[in-house]
Amino acid sequence: MQQEAHLTIEESKKITAGWISQYFHSTFNSIKRGVSILIRKGISFSHKTTITDPDGCFTIINGYIGKYSITIANIYGPNTDKPSFFHSVFVELSNFPNASIILGGNFNTVLNPQLDRSNIGIKYKTNNSSATITQYMEDYGLKDVWRLHIH
Repeated sequence: MQQEAHLTIEESKKITAGWISQYFHSTFNSIKRGVSILIRKGISFSHKTTITDPDGCFTIINGYIGKYSITIANIYGPNTDKPSFFHSVFVELSNFPNASIILGGNFNTVLNPQLDRSNIGIKYKTNNSSATITQYMEDYGLKDVWRLHIH
């Protein structure tokens, strides 16, 4: 997944590398935003649907790897506390109820300030975006793989 790709639609079509077999991108303009999902050669991903944000803040793809339905989302979250943005992403994800979900990107927020901030001397409080993400994670049965890895 690639964040802040800074590519126009025309430039994004030029992305080719020996290891890339499929490329999906949302773009806003060449100065800011834009996220990409790149599928490696050798991954038998059969593409079905793409949903992109007109502001270039997320790309969601759905398809199959073998017989398994999978939805992959790459998010570049707002720099401000904007739970409505995350709500809109999860509304789009609800279009694929039987798919396994892989969600990644730069959310520009933390889920747990005590665990996710390096300065433990400062008291942070959870913002509304974090609370929205956490609630949807519970609703969708999503797990933070990093937390599962370290605990």
